[in-house]
Amino acid sequence: KMLDGLGLSAAQKKKAYALVDHQMKEMQGLGFKRGQRPSPDMMKKFRGIRDEFDKKLEKILTPKQLKKYKDEQAAARARFRGMGGPGGRPMMGGPGGRPGGH
Repeated sequence: KMLDGLGLSAAQKKKAYALVDHQMKEMQGLGFKRGQRPSPDMMKKFRGIRDEFDKKLEKILTPKQLKKYKDEQAAARARFRGMGGPGGRPMMGGPGGRPGGH
């Protein structure tokens, strides 16, 4: 999804989505299933896979696209860190008792 807003050319899309496919297969090869909470060891392996993905993606994107991608990644990480509670659910306590303080 993060790649959709980068204005990729047809050639870039083909290469980028091939990378995404490869990354997902590598993660699934580690035994990861959507919805499961990964172990610390699995998270370390995921970071390695993601870092390799990012290095390869940098070679596909223009400098402007790369900046936008990195900005969106940083924003996504900030949102993820703000999720808080058990199982990644937002913790209660924002204005009006709503999750996440919104």
